[in-house]
Formats: sequence, C-alpha cells, structure tokens
Amino acid sequence: MDVARNIIHEKPGLLITDLTNNIIDRKFSLHLIKLSSGNKQSFLMKNSLSSIITIEGEFEISNSANNIKQKLKLEEGLHLNEGTSFSISASTSEAQMLVASTNIFPLELCDNTLDTYNTEKLSTYHVDKPWGWEKWYTKNIEERGEYALKMIYMNEGNQSSLQSHKEKSETNYVIYGEANVIYGLEAPKDRTSVITLDKLKEKIYHPFEGWSNKVNELHRVIAKKTYKAIDCLLYTSPSPRD
Repeated sequence: MDVARNIIHEKPGLLITDLTNNIIDRKFSLHLIKLSSGNKQSFLMKNSLSSIITIEGEFEISNSANNIKQKLKLEEGLHLNEGTSFSISASTSEAQMLVASTNIFPLELCDNTLDTYNTEKLSTYHVDKPWGWEKWYTKNIEERGEYALKMIYMNEGNQSSLQSHKEKSETNYVIYGEANVIYGLEAPKDRTSVITLDKLKEKIYHPFEGWSNKVNELHRVIAKKTYKAIDCLLYTSPSPRD
C-alpha cells in the first residue's frame, strides 16, 4: 500500500508528514520533514533514539547552546540520542529529510535549543547483492535501536525474490529512479504452495513516493529504472534481501 501522507505540522516553509500511520499495529515510524530556504526549526528528541537522513537538498543542523553547526548533504545523516536538542535550516531552496524511530512521533517542536546534543554518525556498512547493494545505516546501533534503516540500490532490470516477513512490516521511500512493486496477497502458511503471480497487484513508484508492506504480505521489487530507496523496518535479526 502507498505510504500515508498524514500531516503532523504545517506552517509556511515547514511541513512534517507521517508516512507510516496507515500501518496496523506499527512498531516503528518514518516521518518526512520538508523545509524551505530561509526557515529554521528547533526540535527536542523525545523518549527514543532516532535517525535522520537527507533525501533532497542540503540541511544545516545546529545547537546554539553548544555552538555546533554541521552540514548534512544528500544521503548524509545522524543518529540522534534521546534528549538531543537541535535546529535545522535548509541550505538549498528546499530540503527534505526522513526521520526513523520506534516512537510514533519522536520530535517535539521548540522555540530554541537546549544544551543537550548527543549524536552519532550513520553506519557505512555495505552489503553487495546480485542486483545491486544495501547500506545498513543502523548497523552501529543494533544493540540499542529497535528499527533498521537502510539504503537499497537496485540496478535497472533486476529484481528481489518474492518474499514476505512473518513478524514485521516494512516501508520503502524512493529517492531516485523507478521501482515496480508487486504485492497484495498474504503469504501461504504452506511454503511449498504454488503462488499465482497474476493475482498480485503491481505499481510503479517514482522519487518521493513510497509503499509499506504488511506483515506476511508477499512482495517483490523490480527496478524499472535503477533506483535508490530508504528502507525502514522493525529490527529483529539480520535478514538481508535476496
């Protein structure tokens, strides 16, 4: 199913959208922040570890109380520990970032930053695949984080296996290229059952569009064009995509 577009906060130059509030009994959240040039917003990270990654343009993240300023270019990000206070501003005409967490809404909007700033770099752990590669951003926080955040890169014409996840849903958000997603049937309990592929639905997703797969839903992704997507799911154990 398509990601949700539930607006959490909107004002001139700032839009915060929940992409995952249509997942039944969700265990993680993925939010989209859009910010226009000339605007700045302060946040406090509430009650949980979260991760942010820039998917369009460039941000400056700062903490005035500690005199900290840092650029977050395209595909750069940070892990933000509980209690971290920070501000973001767009260094380009428009910038977008994703925020992953196990908290339904991990951000508290503030007027100013506090003196608490505790961040870590995203992992650069890289896994080559027959169809492309994955980058596991949360590899370095597996012992503390309950969600997994990855970059999926699939070369044009390649595809994943037809698969399902028994205990977790999964959300993908395309940032480059085109992905053709096949989905729509619950995986049979008998794994030797014959699956009729023409009973599955399919849809093509473009940049800044995405989908969520339900628990135990059959799905396959085909790269109509070489694509990149941010993949967020509940972390249980390493389960690389085929």
